[in-house]
Amino acid sequence: GSPELCDELERKYCNIIVQHIKNNGLGNARNEGIKLSSGKYIAFVDSDDYIDNHNYFRILFEKSEKLELDICLASRMSKVSKNARQSARFTSDDFINDLITDPLEIDRLRPKLIGISGADSSFLSNSSCAGLYKKGIIISNHIFFKNEKEYLSEDLIFNIDFLKYVHRFYVED
Repeated sequence: GSPELCDELERKYCNIIVQHIKNNGLGNARNEGIKLSSGKYIAFVDSDDYIDNHNYFRILFEKSEKLELDICLASRMSKVSKNARQSARFTSDDFINDLITDPLEIDRLRPKLIGISGADSSFLSNSSCAGLYKKGIIISNHIFFKNEKEYLSEDLIFNIDFLKYVHRFYVED
């Protein structure tokens, strides 16, 4: 089963830490992962996500380091279902591959960053699995996932809380 596979991967790779916890929801598991993590950035991957580029995290990490980003998102994401893999592009080309640091521009884009597009169809997914977050912002501002049993979308609430503190933003194509 999954616990045994996780334990095997932990033995095999020194950068994997396994924590067996009582099933208390996705938000709780992510919060435990945040607390255990030791890196400068953090990413989240759900069991139905598919990463088809083995360089995905390296690309986002290098861009984050080079541009000193608070958040670096991917412009597309793939999900796996029982029968197929589906890929979705989150945004139009409006702000792909542009470093955004202007506070007014970030404020203008914030609704798009949480999936509220209004009449404009260029928006990003409100999923927390779309990129890298600067861990220091999460920790210093006590941003953690809410329990999905109490809230409709723990990712949306997390992103709203996180995006209040973003000053350097980038979407990698």
